[in-house]
Amino acid sequence: AEPNRSPLSAPAMKVSVNTMSGEVVAVLDADAHCSRQELMAKLCHLNSPLDSRMQLLHGTTVISAGVSLADVGVEDGSQLTLVRMPAPKLLTTSSDATARLWNISSTLHTHTLEGHGSGITFGVFAPGGEVVLTVSSGDGDSAVKIWDVSSGICLQTLETEGDPVGFAAFSRDGEIVVTGHESGSARLISVASWECLFTLQEHRDVVYSAAFSSDRSLVLTASDDNIVKLWNTASGECIQTLWGQRVARGSEAFVSGSKLMVTCCDKVAKIWSTAAKMCLRKLEGHRYEIVSAVASQTGAYILTASVDTTAKLWKTESGECVHTLLGHVAPLRGAEFSSDCGMALTTAEDLTAKLWNLTSGDCMWTYSGAGGLPLSFSSDGELAMLSSYGYGAHILSVASGTLLISLPHRGLMSTAFSP
Repeated sequence: AEPNRSPLSAPAMKVSVNTMSGEVVAVLDADAHCSRQELMAKLCHLNSPLDSRMQLLHGTTVISAGVSLADVGVEDGSQLTLVRMPAPKLLTTSSDATARLWNISSTLHTHTLEGHGSGITFGVFAPGGEVVLTVSSGDGDSAVKIWDVSSGICLQTLETEGDPVGFAAFSRDGEIVVTGHESGSARLISVASWECLFTLQEHRDVVYSAAFSSDRSLVLTASDDNIVKLWNTASGECIQTLWGQRVARGSEAFVSGSKLMVTCCDKVAKIWSTAAKMCLRKLEGHRYEIVSAVASQTGAYILTASVDTTAKLWKTESGECVHTLLGHVAPLRGAEFSSDCGMALTTAEDLTAKLWNLTSGDCMWTYSGAGGLPLSFSSDGELAMLSSYGYGAHILSVASGTLLISLPHRGLMSTAFSP
C-alpha cells in the first residue's frame, strides 16, 4: 500500500473470491494497487473478526500485509481463494501480579498466569505464538517468566540476579531474548538453553526498550540516560552510541532490515545508517516534542507523533512529509502503523484514538474512552486494541471503529496480540 498513490494510477478490474470448495462468495471491484487491508474491508460482511481471521490466496501465494494485487500477479478476471483461520489470542498483564490469556471468540480468558510476586509490567508473545514472556518488577520481586500458551504452565523463570527487569523482547526468529534492566544493563539470552550469552553494560540509567534487527545481527537498546546504543549480537560489542536520542518503548526502530534505524530528540526525528554510523536525514516539522517515531513494516515510511497534537507520515528515502494528520485536540501519546502500512492508529492524552487512511491522510473514525498505551493492530489488520487505563483492553473493528469486546483486567499494565 503506497500512501501517496493516485487512485487513477491503475485500471479497474474485477476479481472473484471463492471458498476452498469453489463457491463464489464475492466479486470485487479493485485495481492492481489494491492492498490486503482494502480487500478485507470489502469482505468484512462475510465474517466477524472475533470468530476467525480471513486469509486470501492467489493460487498458492498468500496475499500478505504490504503486498498489492499486482505483486502477486492478480489480473482482471482472476480468482482469489478465501481461507478462514482461528482468531488471534490476546495477552493482558496487571499490577495485581497476574497475566491473562484470552480467547476473544468466547470473550473468556483461557488461562490466568500466576506466580509473579509483584505487578507484571510487560508481556509479549514469542514470534511463533506458542509461548509468552512476562516481566514483573516491584518490591521484593523481579522476574522474567516463560509460559506455554496452550496450557498456561510456566516453563521457565529467568534469573535476574537481583537486577530488576523493565522490558524484554524476542528476536524475529524467536531464538534470542533481550532484557532491559534498571541498572542500565541489558542481557542477551539464548532461548534454546535460557543461558545468558552477553551482558551489555554501558548505559547509566534504566534500559526501557530494546529491539532486534530483522536478521538478528544487531540489537538496539534505549535508556533513560537519553542514549541509544547499537550492539553486535554475535560479539556483544557496542558499535554505535547516539547521544541525546530516544525511541518509543517497544517500537519498530529498525528500518529496512538492519540498514537504518529511527530515533527522536525533542522536535526532530532522525534516520541513521547502521553501516556508516551517521545521521542520513532529519525529519523536521513538529512544533513540540516528538513522543514516538516508528517505521512501517516495509521500511518505506516513518510515522511520528508529537505533543503538538499532530502525527506526520514521512518518506524514509527522501525525508519528505507526505501527510500531517490533523484532528486531535490533546497531546499525542503514540502512533502505530497497520501491518500493510495503509492505516495508522494514534492516541492522545484526552483518551481519544483515531484511525487514519494513509493514502488520503483522512481520519476514518474516532473512538473515545480508551487512549492508553500500548496500542496495536492484529497481524491481519482487522482488529485494533486500545488500553483503558487500569481497567482493561478494548478491541475495535478497524473497518468500522465499533467496539467489539472489552476485556476486563483491573490494574492493566500491558497488552499484546498473538502473531
